Amino acid sequence: MQISQDLDVFSYTIRAYDTDSVSINLPISPEQLAQSRVDPTVEAPKLKQERLDKSFIISAKYLARDWPIKSINDLSEINIEAFAEQRPELVIIGTGKRAEWPPISLFKPLINQGIGFEIMDTAAACRTYNILNFEDRHVIAGLIL
Repeated sequence: MQISQDLDVFSYTIRAYDTDSVSINLPISPEQLAQSRVDPTVEAPKLKQERLDKSFIISAKYLARDWPIKSINDLSEINIEAFAEQRPELVIIGTGKRAEWPPISLFKPLINQGIGFEIMDTAAACRTYNILNFEDRHVIAGLIL
């Protein structure tokens, strides 16, 4: 499914998704854009896209292309601690084609720090991530493909 909404060219955003992959927009640096506006010999940066077909982690300024989680059963408290270290407002876990809840005890690092978390299927997680990211919320999504 193609996602259609306002575009934030300075953040990692999700462009489209299907059952086997997610397409993302790669951010343009503000410096690149500013340079092209000041110097007429510098071409304006073009938005680049990338298709990911393995589980990954995404936030506005960070992309981990090879998250080693292949199913919700691979998720551990260590994975959740890594999210908590980033101090986001919210962590979204996309669990694949359908929503599957892991044991709530895995989320102790988030609960202890008052960080919200949501579990949903990956398609819903893609949509939710984009909405919250566009609102300038500090959100991190771990998306299982």
